[in-house]
Amino acid sequence: MMKDIYVKNLPEVERLYRAAEAKITDEDALARLRMIGENLTVLAWNLRQFKLLPDPQATSFHMSDADFFSFLAERKNSLALHPRKETTTAAKYAGSVIVSPAAEVPNAEPVGRYLLRGDQHIVIYPTAQGTVSVRFRNVSARGKLVTWAIVGANGEDIGSGLMSTEVPIELDAAGSGHYHLAISAGGASFQMAVEGGAWAADGTMTDEGLHFLGKLSPVYFEVPEGVTSFHLGLGATPPGETAAAKLLAPDGREVASFDCAEMPLDRKQITAGADDAGWWKLVVTDAATGIIDDVWIKPGPELSGYFCIDPAAALSVRPAR
Repeated sequence: MMKDIYVKNLPEVERLYRAAEAKITDEDALARLRMIGENLTVLAWNLRQFKLLPDPQATSFHMSDADFFSFLAERKNSLALHPRKETTTAAKYAGSVIVSPAAEVPNAEPVGRYLLRGDQHIVIYPTAQGTVSVRFRNVSARGKLVTWAIVGANGEDIGSGLMSTEVPIELDAAGSGHYHLAISAGGASFQMAVEGGAWAADGTMTDEGLHFLGKLSPVYFEVPEGVTSFHLGLGATPPGETAAAKLLAPDGREVASFDCAEMPLDRKQITAGADDAGWWKLVVTDAATGIIDDVWIKPGPELSGYFCIDPAAALSVRPAR
């Protein structure tokens, strides 16, 4: 429908709109017409997000993401625009965790390519003064505009909006001890980075675990003191979509391997020695057959459930007691 109706007819709709705009002299009638124009501005932005316009800037309704977000903010209560329903998922995480940045993560590697997929809960801890920036790239909407909402450590509403590769989310480093970022993504995928803060992704958002798409950078997770064994699972959708992985203890030794070439979930119980508390590393690789596509990493109940992708910005997250 978007291709066959909206994209196909946008040039003619735009021509008729601009012709009417030039002819109307009655202020009330012009105000009503401009409400239609506001809807066409929203339409053009949506079509651009789904990469359906061959030349997005060719339409006079085009706006950059920054200008479009200002446009929406100015018209928050406009009769012309149906109000967007922002996710309230973030509010339920208030007071749920205790966080601290990791001093050092052993066996660390530079962050490689990865894509998070689906709804996500991210905990962010400011580590510098001024502003914390959350930036997104490689966003594939897959038919859904991705929205986000942020609350502070005590549940205070910080803001909400639409995911953009042009406009980062800016957080006041002094505004809260930590922040909860809830991303409503559906089937969309994206990569993110945090500047001025440490962060971790929640692997307990769904029963399947933390969801990735395609080949991914190693992930790191913390095993607390006193944990002598824990469960960890690797999931895929064989036989076509598969994955394998190796698990490294803090001292670098390989403790276990996972293989989803034939089973959708390879779940293992891992024994941890007295000196094994700290940051562990999971390296996901190709299986002997199939290809890496949808991959899930499922933490056991003995763990906090949080994973770090950037070891230089790793965040220790513990449940609040």
